Amino acid sequence: MIAFREMVGRFCPSLRVLALVGVTSVLTIVAGSSLKPEGAALAAAPPCDNYSSEITPPENIGVVITTFPNGYTRTGVQYVDFKTYVKNVLPNEWLPNWPQGAYQAGALAVKQFGWYFVNHWRGQTFNGQCFHVEDNDRDQRYIANSQTVPTGYAAEQTWNWLLQSGGKVYATYHQAGYSSDACGQYYGSPRDGVHMSQYGSQACALANTGWPRISVDSNPNTGVGYYFPNSNTPIPAMDLTGDHIYGQWHGALTWGGAPWTPVSVSPSAAGYSTWKFKSTNNCGPPSITPFDYGLASDIKVVGDWDGDGSHTQGVARLGGGTITWYLRNSRTAGAPSYTAFAYGGYGDIPVVGDWDGNGSWTPGVYRNGHWLLSNTNAFNPNPLDVYYGSGGDTPEPGKWKTSGSQPVTIGVIRQAASGNLSWWLRDSNTPGNPTIPVFEYGGNLDRPITGDFIADTTSQFGAGIVRDDVADCTPGTTPNQGWYLRYTPTPGSPNITPFRYELIRP
Repeated sequence: MIAFREMVGRFCPSLRVLALVGVTSVLTIVAGSSLKPEGAALAAAPPCDNYSSEITPPENIGVVITTFPNGYTRTGVQYVDFKTYVKNVLPNEWLPNWPQGAYQAGALAVKQFGWYFVNHWRGQTFNGQCFHVEDNDRDQRYIANSQTVPTGYAAEQTWNWLLQSGGKVYATYHQAGYSSDACGQYYGSPRDGVHMSQYGSQACALANTGWPRISVDSNPNTGVGYYFPNSNTPIPAMDLTGDHIYGQWHGALTWGGAPWTPVSVSPSAAGYSTWKFKSTNNCGPPSITPFDYGLASDIKVVGDWDGDGSHTQGVARLGGGTITWYLRNSRTAGAPSYTAFAYGGYGDIPVVGDWDGNGSWTPGVYRNGHWLLSNTNAFNPNPLDVYYGSGGDTPEPGKWKTSGSQPVTIGVIRQAASGNLSWWLRDSNTPGNPTIPVFEYGGNLDRPITGDFIADTTSQFGAGIVRDDVADCTPGTTPNQGWYLRYTPTPGSPNITPFRYELIRP
């Protein structure tokens, strides 16, 4: 056993596994294009105090290499691609064979911790080279090339999310805790609002709690089992009090009518969300002049709010323990088209769809396998209530049948035993087993996406993925997000020639 330290602890192995339910046949065909090599492990040496963003993670991080675990003697400094760093810390902090929700919460904590100390350089140098973190348990245990399939998957699925307090990224301290820690406990005591217990995150995930609720409390007065709650107690060395929220720094979505095409949403320098709608499924610039709508940390959604057959933007914003929706019927900057309304709470993942098939899209939330779907763009105290999926799943609703009148229905993505993305789709908003044969499409480092990607007589959605790819495409730009889209919810190769759209920091 490795000794506990101030910031990050270690622990003894545990082999408890979260079971998956409702399995039907699993097909093993995935997208036909290979992944690019994982981001360059070593990056050019930057000044350590030249980066500070509360909305976009850094490109790289300076890591001092030590002789840990046999000592803490420093041997050199490496500048590591930041996403690669996160993927090669997580398996050395969270144990093998833990449930996915624990890894996802851990991936967010590891990312936030490193991000904070890139933003707030502590003036550390070795042999004239500056660094942000040590590779040992004084900070976070980094071992090059140690990432696993489950931890890489967890890092990728939560990559575009962030945690903030008062609009600022804060350091998510985490330690082993005790193997007996219940969800919400930290070394056998109630959470302190500063640290996550790694064993406690496992207990939460085994209780089917998803990563947003493990990280952020939905009720600071009564919630038990959430590690970074709203608090009046300053976080040490940061003095960040009050509302702790999760949000997105970047979004990749699609929009219609058919054929549906990409939307990329990235933060502006002023802290807003900049929307870039494209009207074709190929390389090239946005088709609509980019515009700002919502804050950079808002959760991004696209839907046909007024039922006119064309999709527009919206945001879901956390504050005061609730989610407030701001929806607009025009692909332009401006005020919401509907009075802002609250729907959902902390720990929920916003989803949207035409749940009743009347043509108008409305909000919903996904909460640990619990779907709460509203049929109005206003507060609704009596939503459709469906259980389907688990806390570690990614919600992915869509129109899975060929009928033109079909409503948008529930679906989830989870990691298959092969490590690929496994699609579990149901063609009605009711509980039960998948009604579409379970299939695999995409690898563990891909992010799922869906839409009606072909202009035909049906409105059936197809499977799609977005992945980090080799920069290529339009002269004068370097988009590095590869889009791989199919016409149907089935395995196979992309039906549309893969293309790249939008530069996203890797």
